Amino acid sequence: LCQSLSRSCIVNMNTFKSLCFFVLFALLLLWIQPGEGIRCWQCSSDIDRNCGDPFNMTHLALTDCDRDRTQSPYLQSMSVCKKAKQKTPYGMVVVRSCNWISDVSSDGSCVDSPSSYNTKYEYCSICTHDSCNSATDVRGTFATILPIAAWSFHSMIKHL
Repeated sequence: LCQSLSRSCIVNMNTFKSLCFFVLFALLLLWIQPGEGIRCWQCSSDIDRNCGDPFNMTHLALTDCDRDRTQSPYLQSMSVCKKAKQKTPYGMVVVRSCNWISDVSSDGSCVDSPSSYNTKYEYCSICTHDSCNSATDVRGTFATILPIAAWSFHSMIKHL
């Protein structure tokens, strides 16, 4: 980059390093979630066809699952997101909802039964991070991004 070690070259390199650090820091902040409650999608494909698979989340808002926790002594366990496919007499229904860790077995599967005796689970999963009950989660986790970003930043600074 710089052919000589003039004062302006050193200033430009320091400015560039500072800018790179700022950009890296700003990107890392995007993956940090507030320490409040988990936010999940809540819908049912028998009421809203966009809730099925593939999932169209453009018209829905995430629900803060912990907002109702203080209103009931029965909801004092940790909240989780749930996605279930239920086979009903009227066809397959996808339900995305908030749930509670007390409703989850030790292996992480769903233990509560569907609401109707002639309805059964085809698929059910529980997850513990924001919007994880969508069809896919395209955002990488903080634990994956941090080492990659740190290595990239270190390599970039080393070659300056």
